[in-house]
Amino acid sequence: MKFKSTFFKNATILTNAGVVKKRGRGVVSNDLFLIENGVLVCDSNGKIVFSGSSQDFKSSPNFKNFKEIDLEGRVIMPALVECHTHLAFSGDRSLEFEMRLDGATYQKIYESGGGIRNTVEATRRANFGALFELSKKRVQAMQNIGIGTVEAKSGYGLSKESELKQLGVVQKLKEQFGEREIVSTFMGPHAVPKDFNGGSDRFLDEMIALLPEIKEKELAEAVDIFTEVGYFSVPQSQKFLKKAKDLGFDLRVHADELNDLGAAEMAVDLGAKSADHLLCVNESGIKALSKSETVAVILPGTSFFLNEPDAPARKLLDAGAVVALSTDFNPGSSMTYNLPLIMTMACVRLRFKVAEAVAAVTYNAAKVLGLEREKGALLPGYDADLFILDSPHYQNLVYHFGENHRYLLRE
Repeated sequence: MKFKSTFFKNATILTNAGVVKKRGRGVVSNDLFLIENGVLVCDSNGKIVFSGSSQDFKSSPNFKNFKEIDLEGRVIMPALVECHTHLAFSGDRSLEFEMRLDGATYQKIYESGGGIRNTVEATRRANFGALFELSKKRVQAMQNIGIGTVEAKSGYGLSKESELKQLGVVQKLKEQFGEREIVSTFMGPHAVPKDFNGGSDRFLDEMIALLPEIKEKELAEAVDIFTEVGYFSVPQSQKFLKKAKDLGFDLRVHADELNDLGAAEMAVDLGAKSADHLLCVNESGIKALSKSETVAVILPGTSFFLNEPDAPARKLLDAGAVVALSTDFNPGSSMTYNLPLIMTMACVRLRFKVAEAVAAVTYNAAKVLGLEREKGALLPGYDADLFILDSPHYQNLVYHFGENHRYLLRE
């Protein structure tokens, strides 16, 4: 929730000052820079103008008309940033979930006509209004658990008309929730639709042909592609990403999820904002990420839901990579938008420290979206996107897992 003209007192402020200073690498608990008995002031534009101790705060006549809120020691921290979702989809794949429990693999379900293609059919059938209302409810549910910024990918249209419909839905969400609270990514090369008359090269060319129109209409800030066996190869991905980069799009990559293809290195070479999934990333890919500004986005919900080995997150963290966490909210491989639950999974299964998990869903996730100077920290000049916990201990966000942690302010 973004606050305006508000004066918070008696707060435990989690500022992320050290995380910002270290640009998201090598995070330890002190980098969260907690201020006890703190004061946080947000101006009428929704920007933070003061964040510090009550002793250092000097009142001003300009604050006379500000709403005063006593947090009674509760933690106030940056709103969470959700940097990888497939938000705007329709349909249900619960039957496929049961098939996987009975032994069918994700790839086998896809090859038999299910998987992504199932969601494509349902999303194409949904009219614009229905798809918007469904997506709007999901954003509202995310906000209720502390998420302030949401990235939303297309990729369940897989035709010009349907991809533009998905991107149009995300554009309308921006109008409703805020231009920088919703971030749009074009992921036309998610898969080749089963009704397409031609191979992956021809389909990729059709998606490339859409890029100028998407750019002109400002329907997406970034692009993404599923670089994977049976989907799009590394050379195909390079072709798409280079065209997009030339047009000024940010780049993201579904990289090394099911097979080691060297996609993480490709992402680094092209200057991508992120390489996502990384279940099968090799040592060379880890090294490349650790020496770059490309963020490694880890999606524990996906490996859990597919019952696959987790990404080597601890290796990436120890090597010095910038690491973010996300839900990968989608109907096939991670049907959850509960980002705090993902933090708990990361700590228990992937050996994240709590401070690393906090950085991974705030500043580092904002970096994926190019918003690290606006989101993910509580410092003067940053957006007043605030997440208030009903606890004096930020660790409760991970410890009390699967819960709604937001402290709901009432008039």
